[in-house]
Amino acid sequence: MIPQERENAANALRIEPFDGTVTVRFWDAVIASTDQAKMLSQAGKEPAFYIPFDGIYFDFLQKTDRREHVPGLGEVAFWRVSAMNRAEDDFMWALESPDIPLLALAHHGSFDQKIARIEAVPAGGGAQGAVEM
Repeated sequence: MIPQERENAANALRIEPFDGTVTVRFWDAVIASTDQAKMLSQAGKEPAFYIPFDGIYFDFLQKTDRREHVPGLGEVAFWRVSAMNRAEDDFMWALESPDIPLLALAHHGSFDQKIARIEAVPAGGGAQGAVEM
């Protein structure tokens, strides 16, 4: 879910901790992994995982000059990924100056589900409970 898609429904957002491990890959490279992910949900939209910065391997990412102000969300910055001799723009974004309802997502990144392979394994769920996005 790209930030601008959430622009008009910021008041319908819900942030919850994800009880389990979330791993983000670009091809075979692990770009992020954490058991401290948060899930942003909004009616009618796919949920989006937000990974704390300390669980993101920034060696694979380059911050770009692209910035957007999204009403109801705040200032959004974007990162490019490079790994496995491949690269993609707008792979990750983060709310650099989140609006008050989204302060819990400060210092977290979210990933484009069309580019990233995101695996969420619920605690105690093992491989059988895994969800891949």
